[in-house]
Amino acid sequence: MRSKEIRRRLWIVLCCLSIPGSGISADPQAPSQLGREVAVPHHLRDGDEFALPVPKLLEQGKLLFNANWTEQEGGGRPLTKGTGRPLSDPTLPLTGRRVFNRISAPDANSCAGCHNAPYGISGGGGDFVTNVFVLGQRFDFATLDPADKLPSKA
Repeated sequence: MRSKEIRRRLWIVLCCLSIPGSGISADPQAPSQLGREVAVPHHLRDGDEFALPVPKLLEQGKLLFNANWTEQEGGGRPLTKGTGRPLSDPTLPLTGRRVFNRISAPDANSCAGCHNAPYGISGGGGDFVTNVFVLGQRFDFATLDPADKLPSKA
C-alpha cells in the first residue's frame, strides 16, 4: 500500500476516535462501549440547569430537541399504543420491524422530526405529512391485514 493511502486511512481512524458519543475512545483506560448507540452521551443531572450559563443550557436543549433517540435510550413505545394505553397483546412488543408505523401513531425519532418548519429550522411547526391519522393510534400496530383479528380497545 502506498504511504499516501496509509496516511489517509490513519487520518480516518483518528477522526472516528475523536467523535463524541461514537462509542470508540482513544483513551486506553476508558471502558469499552462498542455497540452502545446513543444520541446524547451526557445528560444533565437534576439541578445542573441552575449552574450552567444560559448559552450552554440552550445548547443542551437544542441537542435534546434534535437528538434521534435510539432504543437503548428508551426511544419508541414498545408496550403502549399511540394513546399511551397498554398494547392489546403485550407479548408482541413494538420492537424491531414493528417499532414505527406511520398509521398507528405520530411516532418520530426526535422532536425536530416533526417540528422543523419553516426551512428546516428546529422548533417550528410541521409539514403536512407530520399530521396524525385520527384514531389510527388506538391500534397496537395497524397492518391493514384482514387476517389480523387482534381486538383493539381504544
